[in-house]
Amino acid sequence: ALPGSRCVRRVSPRAFAATRSKARLASVRADVHNTETAEEAYFSDFKRYGTFAQLQTANRLSLSAGNTMTITAATNGYTISATNNAIASAIKSYNVRVGAGAAATVDGKLTCP
Repeated sequence: ALPGSRCVRRVSPRAFAATRSKARLASVRADVHNTETAEEAYFSDFKRYGTFAQLQTANRLSLSAGNTMTITAATNGYTISATNNAIASAIKSYNVRVGAGAAATVDGKLTCP
């Protein structure tokens, strides 16, 4: 199109929804990664891993809009599960297990349930 022309490219709603879902899934993954960092900082200060509420109280964690998270803390590790139900694709969440009896094949690795 020439400069100044009124040619506008339309984006299909389906393509736009797919792009939004990818961005939301990326935010879930980023939140899990940031939570792993927060867990290690919490452990450094308190010599134990924290729950979601403890990490938030210590001002170490906030989630992206639309994301939900559960953390199961143990004395020797933790499990993090994060989800965004607004994602249109089949994969809506990520999980990670660190220590706490996690098998070597999954310890510290991000997985999609």
